[in-house]
Amino acid sequence: MKKNKEIIPPTYSVVLYGDNRVGTTSLIRRYIYGNYNPNFYNNGVDNYYKNIILDDGKEVKIHFVDIYNYRGFYYKIFLKKANGIMLTYDKTNRRSFENIESRINEIEKDLNPNTPISLIGCKEDLYIDEEVTTEEGENLANEFGLFFYETSAKENVNVNECFNDFINRINQMNQNDINNVFSLIRERLPKRGCLK
Repeated sequence: MKKNKEIIPPTYSVVLYGDNRVGTTSLIRRYIYGNYNPNFYNNGVDNYYKNIILDDGKEVKIHFVDIYNYRGFYYKIFLKKANGIMLTYDKTNRRSFENIESRINEIEKDLNPNTPISLIGCKEDLYIDEEVTTEEGENLANEFGLFFYETSAKENVNVNECFNDFINRINQMNQNDINNVFSLIRERLPKRGCLK
């Protein structure tokens, strides 16, 4: 008789949240599976899991929740249990960027006030159609005290760096007592443009 493999519960839960078609699902699927499928769409809530090795050498299991305009009881549970939130917008869609402030106001009542939040500009590869500049993204992130990244799921630009950096920050903040270390002043990854 085979022994059942031990099931390890997730160490951290991270919620990804953005407008429809901004690239959130492509971003998380690129990170989890290493591929890009422009025809895959989220119908409400998708769950993903990934084991990663942190900077301190510890292996952790991360539960990612990809939410698209979801409401109701379970939506609030996801937010309350989240160790981190990743808010996404499409750099070629100004409205998705302008909606970020209302999303912050919407979710903050259901979050621990010390939950780290990152702001992610998606579709960095479509720089010709850009409607939101890097400077605007950085300014909004600084205004609300968010970590900031720009990514391209299609070209695999800054995807692993974005997720791994944010998860390592969550881990550090939990180890050092999140209530004491959370600050509006945060070191961010330098922008990794697709033309470099």
